[in-house]
Amino acid sequence: MSNTITALICTNEVSTGVTLASWLKEKGIRAYARNGTESSLIHSIINDKPDIVVTDLTLFDTDAVSLMKNASVLLSETPGFIVLSEIDNNFIKRQIIECGASQILIHPVNVSELYETVRDAAVKHVSTFCIDTEILVTELMHKAGVPPHIRGYRYIRTGVLECLRDKTLLDSITKKLYPIIAERYNTTSTRVERRYAML
Repeated sequence: MSNTITALICTNEVSTGVTLASWLKEKGIRAYARNGTESSLIHSIINDKPDIVVTDLTLFDTDAVSLMKNASVLLSETPGFIVLSEIDNNFIKRQIIECGASQILIHPVNVSELYETVRDAAVKHVSTFCIDTEILVTELMHKAGVPPHIRGYRYIRTGVLECLRDKTLLDSITKKLYPIIAERYNTTSTRVERRYAML
């Protein structure tokens, strides 16, 4: 696989799918939108072989769970799935993750969060020869058993990447590293430290 991630966007509203695909393209993801019946979406997944499928929780004649199950039956290597939902409910989130989704995002979707989530979900498709540091760090975190849906995941990932860029940050985690992470995610150093401690 090349370092370019391919993402299929499956939404009920054509304009939403096109907008999300455009946002991801601006970030360097090869993204395209499709809508229609379950069979046409499965056909697109089989033929286009996307790394990631970003799908609405409910679609025209199906839902994300059915789409994931059918893809796993028909393909030896299934893409990662990111589910978009109008409903912010922890029970539903757990159910979707248990059915195989990498992550569930709530509408309205933040483009930066979608981009990060797509990159995280693409980890399992990364070649062992990949030289993209961000993808490799994400893969190592996945292998270490740190799931991307837990709170603080992005703080840890960003912290590791920042330390790889500047090793002196390892000598001043609370005074230098936490403020860098806090600024990036528009939060406070105390909250960053609290999330690290909870993990």
